[in-house]
Amino acid sequence: MVSDEDITSLRNATEKFTTIFLIDSRQPRFLLMLKRAEWKKFAPGLYTGLGGKVELGEEIDQCATRELKEEAGLEVPLTHFASIGVIANNGVKLIRQYFGIYDFIDIPSCTEGVLEKISVDRVFEREIIPTARTMLKLWEEYNWDTNKHFSVIIYRNTVEGMYDVPIRSEILSKAI
Repeated sequence: MVSDEDITSLRNATEKFTTIFLIDSRQPRFLLMLKRAEWKKFAPGLYTGLGGKVELGEEIDQCATRELKEEAGLEVPLTHFASIGVIANNGVKLIRQYFGIYDFIDIPSCTEGVLEKISVDRVFEREIIPTARTMLKLWEEYNWDTNKHFSVIIYRNTVEGMYDVPIRSEILSKAI
C-alpha cells in the first residue's frame, strides 16, 4: 500500500516531468504519439507523448504548456488526468500526464522526433517507453476514459533504471 509519506515525497520530488497525449475527442479513437529521434540520449526511437522536465522556478502545469509549444508549436488546453511516480533507493521522480483535444487536421513537425496519429487499437504495436506504457495500459483498461483520474506508483531499485523490473507497483484512484 502507498503510504502518506510516499505521496508527500512524490509531490515534493525534485525531479518532475510532464507527458502530453493529444487525442481526437474525450472518448479518444486516436492519440498523437512522439517517436523519439534516434539521436536523443534518453529513449532513442521509443514512443511516448510530448513533454519534458520541469525547469527551476516553473510550475509543473506551466511546463506542460511550454513543452507542447516548444516541441510542436501548439497551444492546446491541457487536462492533468494521471501521474506516474517512481520511488527508488536513490530518489523520487514524478511524471504528470496530460491530455488535450486536437483536431488532427495537420500533424505538426516536432523538434524531438516524429509525431504520429495512432489508433488506440494499435498503440501497443509500438515500442513505448516503459513508464508511459504502464500508464497507457491502465488508461486502456479504463476504456480511455478522460474523466478517470489515477496514479501509478512504481517502486524500483534506481530512478534511472528505465528497464529495471519494478519491485512492485501500486495504483491510486486519484492523480497526484
